Order: sequence, then structure tokens, then C-alpha cells
Amino acid sequence: MDDLYAMVRELRGTNGSGVIVVIEWFDRDPGNDRDLQPILHDQVLIPAPDVASVTTEQLDAALVRREEELIAERAVAAASAPNAAVAEMVGHARRMRGGRSERPRR
Repeated sequence: MDDLYAMVRELRGTNGSGVIVVIEWFDRDPGNDRDLQPILHDQVLIPAPDVASVTTEQLDAALVRREEELIAERAVAAASAPNAAVAEMVGHARRMRGGRSERPRR
């Protein structure tokens, strides 16, 4: 698998239920490219009482754990690709009529 790049955008406290880390994932190094769009907007929860108590070790561990999950999710998605007829339906509007689903005529 190719490298992934994580950019932490925000740490948000949850009143004692942990700290939410808002992450953007990229498939190449965003560097200073402000126009590069992330491939995923994501969040993870760190078990910490507040934002000030989060350590770099906790943050790195959460990012590594989430990257491992993303790698596993990609492997499952690649192994279970839809057949051609189903893939053709993705991204197209369907008309729902009388209990049937059909592609609208254009």
C-alpha cells in the first residue's frame, strides 16, 4: 500500500469523555499545497480528560492505530468489489416507481 499522510486539524474536548482528534488523510504529502483535497475526513477518540492532557505519544498512537484500520478497510474493499452491473449503478440516480427501481430515461 502507498503511504498515507495524516494532518491533524483540531483537538476537541468532550467534557470528560475523551478528546476528539479531527484528521484529514491524504494519499500524497500535502506540504504547503492548500488546494490538495484530502481523501478522507476522519475522527478518532483519545481517552484523555481534556485537550491539555493529550500527549504526543497518545496522538501518534491514535494515528498509527487508525492508519492500520484504514489499511484493513482498503484491503476488504478491494477484495469485495461489486460486479459490473452493480458498479454501473453507483453514482447514478434511480427512479423509484411502484416498488421498482429503474434508471431514468434521458
